[in-house]
Amino acid sequence: MRKMRIGKIRGIALVCLMIGATFAWLSLLVGEAEASPTTMFMPDDYATIQAAVATAN
Repeated sequence: MRKMRIGKIRGIALVCLMIGATFAWLSLLVGEAEASPTTMFMPDDYATIQAAVATAN
């Protein structure tokens, strides 16, 4: 019974390690995102809300 429990714990630990390694690898592949904060003023920059939303996409 004890061997079965240890094997189960090792299996769970291995799965967690594999998931963590996958996320670490993906983060290296993706890199950093760049963003620049800007403020859009509706009445001044765009005539309608739809025009602002279309520009943002």
